[in-house]
Amino acid sequence: MPELFVFGAGIAMMGPRCAAAASPSALPFALLAFAPMLWGGNFIVGRYVGPDIGPHWMNIGRWSIAAIVLLPVSLRGLIRDGRQLFAAWPRLIILSILGIVCANTLIYASLQYIGASVAAILFSTVPLLTVFFTTVIEKRFPACRLILLSVLSMCGVWLVQHYNGPASSRAADNLGEMFILGAAVAWALYWIAVEKLTFKASPLSSLMAQIVIGLLIQIPLALLILDVPPPQGVSTREALALGYIGIFAAAAGFLCWQFALKSVPASLAGAATNLIPVWSLLLAWILLGETLNAAQWLGMALIVLAIILTRATGQPVSVPLNPSPSSTRRCFSRAEAD
Repeated sequence: MPELFVFGAGIAMMGPRCAAAASPSALPFALLAFAPMLWGGNFIVGRYVGPDIGPHWMNIGRWSIAAIVLLPVSLRGLIRDGRQLFAAWPRLIILSILGIVCANTLIYASLQYIGASVAAILFSTVPLLTVFFTTVIEKRFPACRLILLSVLSMCGVWLVQHYNGPASSRAADNLGEMFILGAAVAWALYWIAVEKLTFKASPLSSLMAQIVIGLLIQIPLALLILDVPPPQGVSTREALALGYIGIFAAAAGFLCWQFALKSVPASLAGAATNLIPVWSLLLAWILLGETLNAAQWLGMALIVLAIILTRATGQPVSVPLNPSPSSTRRCFSRAEAD
């Protein structure tokens, strides 16, 4: 297994180079495919060594390594954006708690109970949750289409959950599913916060600040409040696993994504995130030998279909709760057309 992780990391590094050599214009699109692959590998590693390290220290190790890797390329930006980051510290704390601490820790917690395939499928509800929570936060009423798509997605979630393993293991499975759905909620709220809590700083500087704040929150939380001691010694496979999620899933994945966003439309980049569960399923099958039954495949198809239809352009997903008369007619006429 460690050899396969090293091989996968090598593919992740060499693939974009090969694409660039063949056609420089293809590089951003290659990075759009490779970043989800690196993030999908996060589920595999979490399932493989997470139970041995524990979710808190798995997450602490991930972001500590990522901070070390990103520091040389982010130091100049941190100095330049220092004043803006300091002024935005309340917003950075919110972002750190949601994205750095909660989301990833809950992912690793879920992988102690359920397979990487099931976790990736349930986590793929993030785009739909993001749209739904946005309508709630903005005090808008969801359009009929969004309500129907939410029901469709929840049917998919039910299929994945209900047919996940034998009845004798349902208690553990339910706990794992609760953790991963909590991670999906945290990640959806994180992306909403990223959009709403804006401040003048580069994405890399913002990420580094969030990592530092997240570590300052989670390390005392694990040691003093939750009384979770760090693992006594780290084996070779655990070190390779932490290296993968820190260097590739966290640092390289972010850099690939940011580079691609400079040349690729945001709508295409958003659609590319649907590759995360696809890569996770493929890697879980190759590396962990996990398989899905027919009902779970159907559930995944319903979730993906709901996400694709939610992202369809030109269709409203919400209407104002207290709109003007003209906007009421305009919004509801569109919603009824759905």
